[in-house]
Amino acid sequence: MGIKATLKVLLPMLALVILTATSCNSGKAKTYARSATEDTSALSSGTHTRTKRSTLLHFHADWCTPCKKIAPAVEILRSEYSPRVNFRSIDVDEDIELTHRYGIKSVPTFIFLDENGREIRRLEGGDPEQLASALDELLP
Repeated sequence: MGIKATLKVLLPMLALVILTATSCNSGKAKTYARSATEDTSALSSGTHTRTKRSTLLHFHADWCTPCKKIAPAVEILRSEYSPRVNFRSIDVDEDIELTHRYGIKSVPTFIFLDENGREIRRLEGGDPEQLASALDELLP
């Protein structure tokens, strides 16, 4: 089964789980946001170390309904593509400096960085199929 077919099957089930967990402000959601901020500390300080893989920056917010809807798909894509791309999750309310640096005007926003930290593509909105297609197109 391909990634798009998998998304269509799992997305409705995972969306319910994620929406329930985030609407209840569970400890897991808070821990996830904290670890995402730690993951982006090098980006916030203005340094981006050269990696052998591209990076996908996922800008989101706890209050954002489209962000909550796409969250399960992002997790599926993370598990599928993590050997080929680094995923970084950035809460726009917690990492304001990075949000401003990348000029984020709406969430969710996905920014693809090459191995040198240069932006190569930007997607706005919560379309999981568009995100999966962009990953397929951009990654070797």
